[in-house]
Amino acid sequence: MNYDSSHDISRRLSKELSTDLNRNSQAILEILKDLLRMCDGELLESTRVLNSVIQLTQVKDVRVKKIVYLYLSFVGEHDSEIWLHITNSISNDLLDPNPFVRKAAILILTDSHSISSLLNETRMNSITNCLKDNNPSVRRYAVAGIGKLYRLFSIQKVEFDTATVFDKLVQMIYVDEDPTVIVECIRCLQLGKKHEVKTELLISLLERMDMVEEWTKMEIVVLFTKCSNPLKMTHEEIFQVLNILDPHLDDKNPIFFTLSCATAMLHVSKRFAKIYSDVKTRIVDFLISKLALVTLPMQSLHLIMLNELLDKSSNSKLFPYWKKFLLLSTDDAFLKVQKLKILSRTATTENVLTIFRHITGIIMTAIESELIFEAVDSLTVIHQHLPSNCETFLQSILKHDNTSIVDSALVALWKIKSDLKDKELSIDSNTLMDEVVKIYRKLSCDYSKVAFLSLVCTFSRSKPHMKIIMKILKQEIATWSHISDYLFKLVLLRSAFIFYFKFPKSFQTILGEIMHLMFSENNLILNRHAMMYYTLLKTNVQAANTFASDLSKELSYQFPKHFTNRSECGLQTLQFLKL
Repeated sequence: MNYDSSHDISRRLSKELSTDLNRNSQAILEILKDLLRMCDGELLESTRVLNSVIQLTQVKDVRVKKIVYLYLSFVGEHDSEIWLHITNSISNDLLDPNPFVRKAAILILTDSHSISSLLNETRMNSITNCLKDNNPSVRRYAVAGIGKLYRLFSIQKVEFDTATVFDKLVQMIYVDEDPTVIVECIRCLQLGKKHEVKTELLISLLERMDMVEEWTKMEIVVLFTKCSNPLKMTHEEIFQVLNILDPHLDDKNPIFFTLSCATAMLHVSKRFAKIYSDVKTRIVDFLISKLALVTLPMQSLHLIMLNELLDKSSNSKLFPYWKKFLLLSTDDAFLKVQKLKILSRTATTENVLTIFRHITGIIMTAIESELIFEAVDSLTVIHQHLPSNCETFLQSILKHDNTSIVDSALVALWKIKSDLKDKELSIDSNTLMDEVVKIYRKLSCDYSKVAFLSLVCTFSRSKPHMKIIMKILKQEIATWSHISDYLFKLVLLRSAFIFYFKFPKSFQTILGEIMHLMFSENNLILNRHAMMYYTLLKTNVQAANTFASDLSKELSYQFPKHFTNRSECGLQTLQFLKL
């Protein structure tokens, strides 16, 4: 391999320039490739090489032109005035009979390094003239070029006549016959938010999808979903769209295209509950039928939509495929999470024990915290089939060294107890509390701490537990300024309020300190809740005691209403003040 300097390359170029350029285009192409391979400061500053390359803009060979323009874009990073010397050449290329040459000229005109205040108006006018080109791919390049220049000019705060340019694009939408050009026009107009596309046009694009390649088909469907407004569509238009898209839900089309069609069908039908329900059922049936056909790279997208659409009525349709959702060692973490969400739904009396063992094995061996949480959460779904097994396992892993497992197990127990409502756990609650009160230091997130406090407020009755709760609340008070989640602060107030009526002398000071801290917060919700509890205690102690008793029984997986709803907070206060 020869290592040429800029002088060597310049000499080789000069030799070729002395002959017929178009006849020796292959030789020139090889020289230019060498030039690009060693494109450094020495070459960029070499006037002799630069002048030789500029002469090559007259070559008709498209390959040579592309490399010439690529080299000039490198030079343009250091000297934007270079574009003044080749303006005529680019203008001639825009009129070249070869569409590939015209497209190359459009690309170089929109190059970010070619920004020059002297050329802005000329560049935009030149590209705008290409909107009338007889070749649809050139028109599409011209529209994309206008979009690129619009973004560049917006960043650099360069003024140009946007109204005229965008008006031309609007006209093209309704007169151009090529769907790809129309899609590019709509995408460009969205940059400037200059035009609301009519539903009739979007539907006509859907009707012409078969004229374009698969990727453009998907772009058309995505564009329809983004630009259409179901609230402004008539019944006839909605059914027309559904009838256009429905045939594309088959095994012959790529999964990414069929999922785009499914999304568009759900989008357009959401205005009417009955139609939406029928469309949802159709899509779920299609996705389930594809389970045996999808390939691994597209499986995640497939399962995401399936998870979003599944409901209890759809679970029975998944039973024959439950083995497909068993996790494989080759699956990535994201795919495993999506599989777990569906696997727990497929549990029946016949396969639940196998699924339980599979999930518990994942919990004990997984590394990713998201996968651990999803696996533990899956146990709350199959709990209805194996209550004792699930609860015993969750209680056992509270002793685990992995904080993600401990957090997840505690939240899962909270959720199970919430779902059971007035029913009791199959495991002994006192034994469970003996384990729970020991693990507070292991908890790594506010959400699991909320689960902890909700459980102990419901089950704890003994003085040993009370002493541990007192210590925990004092620790949280000491680090109050570091608590970022205001909902967690509300739960601390709720816990202190409940335990005050169980052990008044021990928790009186703690409750007072938390109220004082919440009054000093710059948060209206915290202030209102502190005032509510204070008013109850000061006005009607018996009502407050009844309220605390009700709170201790309210074990909801979500935060109780009086924590998140301001009007509910006021109603609760008024209700108990009247007692």
